[in-house]
Amino acid sequence: MEAILEYLTLTKIIGVLLFLASFWLLRIILKNDRRNLFRGVILFLFFLMVLLYVHQSDAHKLTVADVRDMVFPERPLELNYYVRQGKGSASNITTYYFEGPQPRLKVTLDVNGKHLHITNPDSLNKVLNALRLPEVKTGARELVSITGSQLHASLYRWDDYPRGTLIVEKTIYQNRETLESYPCISNIQIRRTR
Repeated sequence: MEAILEYLTLTKIIGVLLFLASFWLLRIILKNDRRNLFRGVILFLFFLMVLLYVHQSDAHKLTVADVRDMVFPERPLELNYYVRQGKGSASNITTYYFEGPQPRLKVTLDVNGKHLHITNPDSLNKVLNALRLPEVKTGARELVSITGSQLHASLYRWDDYPRGTLIVEKTIYQNRETLESYPCISNIQIRRTR
């Protein structure tokens, strides 16, 4: 459903409505229905003007999901977490551990059906914003698909993160009351070289 909302843009929707209005107007003209001719012309001109306006402005990029988020903004994330500071051999490590309910992480199964990748980092960026950390610009592949080591299963890494190296660990959250389970973030680690 979310993919459909991301696919539908305002231009496409208004274009379909304009096509339907022109089809209705053509039907009115062919049937010589004088009672509805004025309504048909007004409706056709209305959708034509809206389509021209949308093409002239930045609104042609908006999708239905964008409009939904503008009209019904999501509540800010309420995270239950604690922070631990540590030192590695060559880096300072800050780790954010999340407790239940852990924040959702949107992942996508790859074409081989073996690994889950973060193709759209929006779900992670919401968590980073709630922690007042910089956002990531791109998604990431599951680290095990790059290294081949099962030790790296459920890990995602960004080496170009502004504060160092960002490592996100994924787990499955299971709500025993609602019997719901979903991929979520277990912890976020930032490694800064000294």
